Amino acid sequence: MKFAAPPVKVACLACRAARTRCDGGQTCHNCLVRNRECLYAPSKRGGSRRTRAHPWKADSLPAAQRSKRISQHLSSDFTALEQIGHLISPGAGLRRPEYVEGSPEADTGRHPGAPINPIVHFPLRVYGSDKAVLNAYYTYIHQYFPILPPPISPLEPDNPMHWPSTEAFKTLPYTTSPLSLAISAVLALIPLRQEEHCDTVVSTAARTSLAQRFAHAALEHIEADSEFLDFTTAQPPGSLDEELPISRTPFHSQAPAELESVLALLILGNYEHAQRGNLLKMTCRASQALVTAKNLSLHRLGSETDKFSEARRRAWWMTYYYAHLCSVVRQSASINVGDDSEFTTPYPQLESDPEAWSIFIESLRISVASVRFTASHKSSLESQAEADSIYEQMDKLDRWVVLAAARAESDLPVSSTAQLDPASELVTAQVMRRICRIRFSSARIRIHRYHAFSDIPLFEKNHCDLAPSDILKVPSSGLVSMSDTPSALLAAPTFTPDQSAAICVESALTISRQLQNLPAPNADYAGNVLSCTMPTTSCCAMQASYALLMQFCRLRVLSQIPAVPTSSKTSPERLIEELRHGLDGIIAAMEGFAGVFQAISGMTDEVDAAYQVAFQVTFPEFGD
Repeated sequence: MKFAAPPVKVACLACRAARTRCDGGQTCHNCLVRNRECLYAPSKRGGSRRTRAHPWKADSLPAAQRSKRISQHLSSDFTALEQIGHLISPGAGLRRPEYVEGSPEADTGRHPGAPINPIVHFPLRVYGSDKAVLNAYYTYIHQYFPILPPPISPLEPDNPMHWPSTEAFKTLPYTTSPLSLAISAVLALIPLRQEEHCDTVVSTAARTSLAQRFAHAALEHIEADSEFLDFTTAQPPGSLDEELPISRTPFHSQAPAELESVLALLILGNYEHAQRGNLLKMTCRASQALVTAKNLSLHRLGSETDKFSEARRRAWWMTYYYAHLCSVVRQSASINVGDDSEFTTPYPQLESDPEAWSIFIESLRISVASVRFTASHKSSLESQAEADSIYEQMDKLDRWVVLAAARAESDLPVSSTAQLDPASELVTAQVMRRICRIRFSSARIRIHRYHAFSDIPLFEKNHCDLAPSDILKVPSSGLVSMSDTPSALLAAPTFTPDQSAAICVESALTISRQLQNLPAPNADYAGNVLSCTMPTTSCCAMQASYALLMQFCRLRVLSQIPAVPTSSKTSPERLIEELRHGLDGIIAAMEGFAGVFQAISGMTDEVDAAYQVAFQVTFPEFGD
């Protein structure tokens, strides 16, 4: 998309809430044509919150009148709840890059209509050999996305070529490996530590364009490899030699060349999601990888061991993982993986943590189950079916998550030799367990969030992935009355709304902590590059942000209604401060990914905008 002017540094609160482009004027164009008040406010994240008196907070107001005023206040600020609810929609916040290869803006690195500035010279991240790319893969990617076996030799300090931005469109370094090209596409997005202007429009545009060139080249080589693979898989067993069907030197000495297309598609799928914000292409890449992996019979391997067995196992289970991840991100069964009983391939192994892979895969299975539960819940509400089965599913699924999460929390005995040996993949094991905790917590939020927050006035009107239901009507008192609730929903649930809300908040705070604990690249090899790569938990971050913001609204509503007791012994101010601190942690962690991936930066802005709307517009006494 091309805009007539560069983006402004600040947007008004109304444009933030509506997720529209703001021109930054004293009264912006959007507010002017809609005849609405145009307000600007700086970020209020950080610092203490001071409560001030509110005219309808006085204890002298009768309870019924007070509840009515709260409901009216929320109704007038419906945009705030709408902004929060948007966080859990599929692809919420993903921003499509404004620059595409071949456009004049990509060539010059400027917005259309912007003044022409003197050419700024800066280096881009390009590697001169497959060996250098492989070393960079282990430095920046492997611990988050372990598609290859462990390194077979000690890592070396990262040593990219200083590719001048003025030569960004010259011929790329020669390689025939689609995996090397796909990895290079991701690496090209990481600013070099020598680059002083890495956050400028010109620099971002140049990195984006270079990465897209690598991605296109990778797809071309995947297509070329598919000709060999289609021929190979079409032959009768035993008709071909045992040699590799693709004659080039493998990118990794313990990963056969025919696996490279599968692994490259997984890298490119994550690239389409995190960088380009394209969920459809993400799904297409994952689906193609799954078909190719099954054609190579990677899902039906036995317990035999050779120098390629670990690579084949990782190729299959990462393909399985990513296919399920697409379903979670899109909140639908977008890819039919098949029946697990047909898959005989053993799990890969981590020397430092033998259970890591099984927990890692189980976390995605549970996430998919929670998505299916949400769909079942929606169908039950729409059809006014008996609620017993839903509550039973909710209870069973929650117990499954709790048991699996306990495995992920177990401590591992780590020897001193494992800490020093890269082949033990200690950091990779730690990251995998943290990602598992994030996924388990996100699944619990998905299981409990409607039960936790459906008692908030107006909420059932904007529950994004649970469509608005006509069977629940909010009375003027602001709370759902049991006498107004259909008998189908009167079955006693295992959890009360307060318990479900507490589970959602606890899970969201766990996600916040685990996101902040994800390690940056090893400084011994990456220097001072602190950018994180290969985000696969951004959807979980959005779920956590949603839960914390909705609990904030819930606390503010309940605090105004004396007839509704609160189960917590902690002061509301302290609870709200805890929620704010959790949101700060999520935003800070997402900013680490946003420094590399443009689509993730949109998600970060989305959470920040919802944060400001909730704390400054809905309840301005907490905006000081």
